[in-house]
Amino acid sequence: MEIVLPHEEGVHHETKQEISSYDYMIAEVSCLSTGLGMELGYADMFDVPIIIAYKTDAEISPFVRNVAVHEIEYKNSDELLEKIKAFLDNPSR
Repeated sequence: MEIVLPHEEGVHHETKQEISSYDYMIAEVSCLSTGLGMELGYADMFDVPIIIAYKTDAEISPFVRNVAVHEIEYKNSDELLEKIKAFLDNPSR
């Protein structure tokens, strides 16, 4: 499995083109972001399943919830990683 972090410092990605080849898009959506919204739109356009992750008590846009196939609510980074791993180990749940 390869994990792509398109905003990793010092690495340039052609995100729009790359998204079409993803098995999943996992997006942390606790903070509103125009760029992330565009990337979610690309993933949705290419029928890439979108998993959203957000901190407990975060206000999530209805658009974001509408395009997500799975939601992960978390309290801290350890819980987030645990829940992402559980999903990837059994994506059909």
